[in-house]
Order: sequence, then structure tokens, then C-alpha cells
Amino acid sequence: MVLGDDVVHADLLAVDGTIAAIGSAIDPPLGCAVLDVGGCIVLPGVIDPHVHFGWPGAADDFATGSLAAACGGVTSVLEFAVQFPGTDLSESVDEWLALGRASHVDFGLHAVVSDATPNTLAQLDALIARGVTSFKMFMTSQHSGGLGINDATMLAIMRRLAVAGGLAMAHCENGILVDALSEQLLDEGGRGPLGHLHSRPPFVEAEAVSRAIALASAAGCSFYLPHLSSAMGLEVVEAVRCRGQAVVAETCPQFLALTSDVYEQDDAANFVMSPPIKSADDQARLWHGLLSGAISTVGSDHCPYPSSTRHANGLDDFRRIPNGVPGTETLLPVLFTLGVRSGLITLADMACIVSTNPAEIFGLGHRKGSLTPGHDADITVLDPEGTTVPSADNLHSDIDYSLYDDRTLQGAVALTIVRGQIVAQGGQPRHTGRGQFLPREVSDISGFIRRSALSAAVSRQ
Repeated sequence: MVLGDDVVHADLLAVDGTIAAIGSAIDPPLGCAVLDVGGCIVLPGVIDPHVHFGWPGAADDFATGSLAAACGGVTSVLEFAVQFPGTDLSESVDEWLALGRASHVDFGLHAVVSDATPNTLAQLDALIARGVTSFKMFMTSQHSGGLGINDATMLAIMRRLAVAGGLAMAHCENGILVDALSEQLLDEGGRGPLGHLHSRPPFVEAEAVSRAIALASAAGCSFYLPHLSSAMGLEVVEAVRCRGQAVVAETCPQFLALTSDVYEQDDAANFVMSPPIKSADDQARLWHGLLSGAISTVGSDHCPYPSSTRHANGLDDFRRIPNGVPGTETLLPVLFTLGVRSGLITLADMACIVSTNPAEIFGLGHRKGSLTPGHDADITVLDPEGTTVPSADNLHSDIDYSLYDDRTLQGAVALTIVRGQIVAQGGQPRHTGRGQFLPREVSDISGFIRRSALSAAVSRQ
């Protein structure tokens, strides 16, 4: 059992969906179900902080996406409620809340903000009071359904969040450069999926990361960087963290497991996402960022599209390939295989990355993220001697391919427990439909960074 920085042999008692006690030889109350998980690793429930279960046109909705998450050991997800251009922000959040009723795991909401009208800015405070405390902006437009906004709009939103206590997020790619490079590639005949990679070289991400963080600094708000993919972008994060700025970063399992060689395969369209997968050198630096604490979380960015749609749309123009891949069900096995089994990170490190850190960053630390009496009985049980074969036939996403078809991953999810209820067993669904909305508290990002730095310093001694 992973308890903070320790791995111990212990019993855990859950009563009415809450952890009641942890200790040695606990006598279960009369009539209490007893689960023997000897030989397995008991983790705090995995939190995937980055999924898209409601994105129009994507293969997974809340029902299928959250089922895949549960079968992969994920007990909570954070989804994006999107204010498409011309729509009302609060009404968009209400629509996503309604979609979330189909979830099999607990869910919170980020909001995607597409304008800075007085009405939208006035709604930010009310949404934070409702427990939607993080707000994403897009710095690109073409691939995001026209959601891209300019710097002045971003700054206005960030200034309001600074006053209200909200957490700013941004998709960091320089949209002007992406459009210009894409046009150049198409003019030169680079029309296939490899063009997607070349239209988004690392400096396109790094420049946007630097600019977004500079705007957050000017506004005085905290900033969360999703799906960091490059060494150049990581260098920006490391530099501003050294200056004490309240910035935390996330990377994705596909960036830790795959390299840009995938864009030269016959099925390259299946790997198109933004930002794209980078080089082996970038991958190595991202792992180092996880080890150093410069990267705090791993989110799947789960947003898959059928391969038939991808290939049909991308034959003549890579810009038409839908952006997004599956990943929530394989997040934990990928980290365990490539991180823990290879000796790069410890079990305690993994528990922090997939559970404790996202809970603290996103205002869920009072009830999620650790095996602590009084917290929700969210538990992920991993069999370290088992294996996961992540083929499309074995996974539960409503998608016809896998990113890892040619691999066998170490570790198999034995149990996924949400608030004391088994929702998946042996990687298969068991009891479903119990997901609840998670109102979140305002985050203390500066405090999280200080605590993380102190913990890292102690562990190195």
C-alpha cells in the first residue's frame, strides 16, 4: 500500500464510501465485504486531469470514455466544458454537467473560455463558487474549432482569474506560426501526417509557453500548462519556476512512451494530436522533468477519433486530420512499465504524479489523492506481475485502434474502487454509473510548489 512516501503492508477499512481506518490486522465490522489483494499494489485512486469526453465528433462520450478510464484504474477525471464561439460560458458548463450524468467515475470540470466579453468575465466568479476553478484558453484556432483567442483576450481573462482565485490554463502553440508553416508545407507537397509534425516544431510550443506564462505573470494569476511535449518548452518552465512563479506543468503518457517516428508509419494519421509527439531527446527530457518535479502531473488528453475518419480526411491535407488520441485506459500501465519497472521513478513517485499532485493542484486534496482516513475510498489496485495487452480489441474506448498495439505493458489493474464501490475488476467493468460531479476548491499553487520542492529535497537526502 502506498501511503505518502512509504510503501507498507496494511489493511484498509472503508465505511459508507469513506476510508475509515488504515492499520495492521483491522477487524472488519460484521457483514463487511473483505477483499484479499495480497501481492498487489494498493494506490490512491488515479486522477486523470485531462480528458475530452464531450468533444463534438470524438469517438467517446462520457459513458464510453469514463468506462475506459475505470478499466484502466482511473477513479476521477477532469473534463473540459467548452464555450464555443458565440455561446454563453455558464450555459456551456451546464451542458457538460448534464453530459457528466453518464459518467462511471467521479468528474470535475475545467472551462474552456473563448471570449472576454463583460458577460463572460462576470461569470468567472460564479463558476469558481460552483466548483469550476480552472479555465483553459487556446492559442491556436484551426484545429480547435475556432476557439483560439489573442493575447489581449487572454490577459483580460487572466486578470479576472487573479482576482477571483481561478487557475489559468492554455493550449500553448503559436497559432500564427502553425498556420504559416502548414501553408508552406502544403505548397511544397508535404500533405500527409508527417506534415502535421513539421508544422509544429518544438519552438512553436516553447514560444507560446513563454508568452502564456509571461501574460500570467503580468496578470498575477497561477498557471497550469497542459500536455507539455518538448524539451524547449520544459526549459521555459524550469526557468520561471526558478524565479518563483506559480506555474505547474503536465505531460502525457504518449510523449513518454512514443517518439516522432510514428509519423512515418503507414498508420501515422492515428497519432495526429496537438502538440505532436516529439523526438527521443525530447522524451528523455520529459522524464527528467518528472523526476525533478518541474512536471507535476500526467494527463491522457484522451480525445480519440476513428481511424477511418482520420485517414479519409488527411489524404490530401494533414490539417483536416482530427486531432486527438485515446489514452486514459493505458495511462497507469504506461507509467508503471516505463517509469517504475525501468527504475526511473518509485511507486511513491507514481502515486504522487497520478493522484496526489492532481488532487492538490485542482482543489480536490481535501477528499481525493491519498489513502487517508476521512477521504473518499477511491482505490486503484495494481497487480505488478500481471500484464496489459493494450490492443483495440482489449481496450474499452469506442475506438478502432490503439497507440500501443505492438506492446505488452507490465502491470494489470486488478480493482478500481470509487467511493467504496468496485467499478472495474480485472480490467473489466463491474458496477457502473455511479460517477458524481466534484466541486473543487480554489488551489494554492504557490503552496503546492513549495511543498513539492521540500518533499523532493527531503527525498534526496
